Amino acid sequence: MRGDTSGGGTTVFDEMSASFAISGGVLRNDDFAMALPFASASGAGQIDLGAQRLDYTFTPRALQARGGKGLAVPVRLVGPWAKPDIRVDLAAAVQDTYQAEIEAAKETARQKAQDKLGEALGVQPGEGQDLKEAVKDKVEQELLKGLGRLLKP
Repeated sequence: MRGDTSGGGTTVFDEMSASFAISGGVLRNDDFAMALPFASASGAGQIDLGAQRLDYTFTPRALQARGGKGLAVPVRLVGPWAKPDIRVDLAAAVQDTYQAEIEAAKETARQKAQDKLGEALGVQPGEGQDLKEAVKDKVEQELLKGLGRLLKP
């Protein structure tokens, strides 16, 4: 897997596991897992034994890439055994690889939007309170003040 053929051509796996079920001539696997010192891989899909067709996604992950955060690139194998269509799923690669960064960016954007909205409305959420609750409290306070003025003789 490293491309180093000088070591005799064997690949040492730290562990490998998979289970499968066959029904109607179709083998289904959802838990392929493989671990090596520098990489891991997972896989899921089905193999139609009678029709000799594949529909399987194999996802290798380089564990040391991106400063130790890893890099996963799912590969889809679809079609007949004799000539399957092999495609890299780039959208899934970006989603899987950068999920933590995507979530952090979403949270930062959400927080900035809430801060701007709170500033525009003149509302600051209290401890353990979100903006929606703070706005509701402010509206209630303003309504009570207005009612108080209306009820004064």
